[in-house]
Amino acid sequence: MLLNLTFLFLTFKINVDKKASSLKCQLMMVTPLVEDLKSKKEERIKQFADIKSQIEKINGEILGYNQITSTVSSLNLEEKELSIRKLGEYQSHLRSLQKEKSEHIQKVLAYVNEVHLMCSILGLDFGKTVSVVHPSLHDKRLEHATSISDNTLEGLENTILKLKTERKVRFQKLKDIVTSLFELWNIMNTTREEKQHFSRVTSIIRVSEAEVVEPGYLSTEVIQQAVSQEVVRLNKLRTSRMKMNNLLV
Repeated sequence: MLLNLTFLFLTFKINVDKKASSLKCQLMMVTPLVEDLKSKKEERIKQFADIKSQIEKINGEILGYNQITSTVSSLNLEEKELSIRKLGEYQSHLRSLQKEKSEHIQKVLAYVNEVHLMCSILGLDFGKTVSVVHPSLHDKRLEHATSISDNTLEGLENTILKLKTERKVRFQKLKDIVTSLFELWNIMNTTREEKQHFSRVTSIIRVSEAEVVEPGYLSTEVIQQAVSQEVVRLNKLRTSRMKMNNLLV
């Protein structure tokens, strides 16, 4: 009887040892797989965090705010959100935003160049003009990059519209003054040498508004100090001569 019990005990122990050994082997096989999956999950979370951070940053640049909330700790992603499909959706959205950002940059550069040209023609301070829209458009010492937000684009568009309106007004004003100048020159028999001093601006008679690109051509200094004063001088001279003629008569 004792022998039978001993035999049964030994048999049971052997079976238990075999099972334990088998479980241990299985565990040793599974553990690397689990660790690999954990590593891949962490890497996937980092991918999502990086993409979300870029999306937030570009959104901020386009919408005009700088707060970025995307961090690994704030993602709070569910397991299903870590799928390749979901990652692909985020990547597609990021590419779309990157394209939109590129378009904004090109527009801002084009608008700033146009403002620079207009300010040059009108004799206006370019720095002050664009700084009204956004300081970063001129002051490169600022920490933030050049603004490309929707508000900045709208501000530049409005500025260009105002500058074009001012150019149109000044162009017509100068043209009217030069027309009067030619009439007075004819009346006063002004010499070619005297006319030569105003050759720069008298060419306005032969050009269109769009063709005027020379720096300072439509500045207030040119219109008021040079041409307008000459018209006033000639008018006074004509009046004086008329008085003299009346006295002689």
